[in-house]
Amino acid sequence: MDSLKMQKEISKAFSKKLYESGGRDMVDQINRDSFNMLVGTSPSNYRLKFRNELGINYTTGKQALREQDPELAKAKSYQEMMFLTGNDLLKSTQLAKDRFNITNLKQIKRI
Repeated sequence: MDSLKMQKEISKAFSKKLYESGGRDMVDQINRDSFNMLVGTSPSNYRLKFRNELGINYTTGKQALREQDPELAKAKSYQEMMFLTGNDLLKSTQLAKDRFNITNLKQIKRI
């Protein structure tokens, strides 16, 4: 999970699996849901937080996560990998939280 290249490859595989299962709508919905379950906010709100606070424009929530919180980005990648190995989203999220000791993240207010 350490390399950005590996994280991006896992993300692509995750989205591909979702697309094959339910098309673009499923990709968008599960990506939002999985991000929110692990990070505590939507990808849009996460990236907009940095635009508003720091003036940094990120294209995606995952890009913002990789640059602003590399450890949490590793957990996000692990969550996706656990989903790819056959776990459901809830179980994948819990496995990632347990492995990376994620507890009580501060909720980012909706922007």
